Amino acid sequence: MYRSVFTCVLLCLTVSILSVTAVGEDVADVENELEALRQIIAEKGYSFTVGRTPLTGLSKEQLAQRTGFIPPSKEEWGSLPRFVPGALSYPGADISDPVFDWRTLGNVTGVRNQGACGSCWAFAAIAQLEGHIAIYDNMMMDLSEQHIIDCNEDEKNCDGGNAYAAYKLLLSFGSVTEDCIPYTQSDEGECGQAFCTSVAVIADYPDVEDFNVTAIKTALLSGPVYTAIRTSALFNSYIEGCFDYNDTNNYPDHAVLIVGWDDTACDEGGAWIVKNSWGEGWGEDGFMHIKYGVSYIGMYVSQILYSPFVSLTSPNGGQTIYGDTEYRIQWSNPGIEPDSVSLAYSIGGAAGPFDNPIVSGLTGVETYLWTVPEITSESVMVRVTAWLDGDIRAYDLSDEVFEIAAFSNTASSYPNPFQEKISILYEVDSPGRVKITIFDVRGGVVKVVEEIDRDTGNYVAEWDGTEADGAPANPGVYFYLLDAPGTTRSEKIILLR
Repeated sequence: MYRSVFTCVLLCLTVSILSVTAVGEDVADVENELEALRQIIAEKGYSFTVGRTPLTGLSKEQLAQRTGFIPPSKEEWGSLPRFVPGALSYPGADISDPVFDWRTLGNVTGVRNQGACGSCWAFAAIAQLEGHIAIYDNMMMDLSEQHIIDCNEDEKNCDGGNAYAAYKLLLSFGSVTEDCIPYTQSDEGECGQAFCTSVAVIADYPDVEDFNVTAIKTALLSGPVYTAIRTSALFNSYIEGCFDYNDTNNYPDHAVLIVGWDDTACDEGGAWIVKNSWGEGWGEDGFMHIKYGVSYIGMYVSQILYSPFVSLTSPNGGQTIYGDTEYRIQWSNPGIEPDSVSLAYSIGGAAGPFDNPIVSGLTGVETYLWTVPEITSESVMVRVTAWLDGDIRAYDLSDEVFEIAAFSNTASSYPNPFQEKISILYEVDSPGRVKITIFDVRGGVVKVVEEIDRDTGNYVAEWDGTEADGAPANPGVYFYLLDAPGTTRSEKIILLR
């Protein structure tokens, strides 16, 4: 009899506490509220703890201001492309890894607090972009959520919205810094983006299959992903552990950012690692471990496609170049044009220091002809730095170290045999015309790789294994003929495929 009464009372408490209404309306005292939640956790065998958070005891109206997710229309949701893994993903990880966390890699910005404004949708989208900037631009930036609220064309505001309103603005105009448009917890301001510099843009915002753990993990390897979720009294007072309460009686009402996974959590059932927008006083310093699939986590998932602000394409590592020769450094600026670009190199690998300047103040170009210094080192890397509004906006390094060796005509071509590209070293004793021609074994001309006037000095020409029309040459034996003032040289080279 006693057990039946207790069960009935607990069931009534469960219905009351876990409803969308605030517990504070039913249990005036916060400690009584928390004790009731702890009883539910004990009875149901949940794997997390609750305690006092900034949301504990708030009214229904106050809680509504701390969420704000509104689902997109079926037409908009159905029109989005499906995420397809691209070239940009973390190279040292795989979806089979038991744990992956962008925080441990230093690519998640600090936890923010949306306060009394239903702007979770803007906070999650901006946190997502900040994470991609940290990953691909090597910069931690504080971008403006208020800009999204004030300037989105869908008129989403503190009454709620979704990522697509944010994404469309990030695609068309881009994002601005927090300093330019600070957060006000209000939607009554005018759009001030005309007075700000756009510092980052996205290329697209494909969706990811709902609740598909493999698909979401795959998208996560490219950067943090946006998702909807359902909050509850248990969620609002979450402190730590595996959040495994599954509220399926209501629809998603909040947006958060997934920054990793942990297959070992939740008794090996697996959990998403989530960044919230309720400040560090909630959860695990603002984060949460939530079991795969519960309370709508993994629904309305979106990834953004972000192109690095600046990307070094050559030298990208593994090659040998020679001192006192010219080498063309190349990079790309696929989005916003930087104010200027500077180049430097290190002989200590990625650890640097990059205290050997090559050039600074470059504008409107994506290439520079570098006179390689007469040094010898096997651990050289180049860094390209892009500047915007007087500050460093982004930088990129060679993916791997490369070698600078002493120039010698005895090492006239490298690598030989080769698969993708061969470098031909030569020295000009007196100014004049230089021509380098590739021949096949029958003496037929395959390609003229260099025909140019040169001053005295050391130079390197390259053949990429293609014929004059750009078609790949067949693997086999070839010869190059160097014709320069005072010098004629021929050498056998071998192309492999």
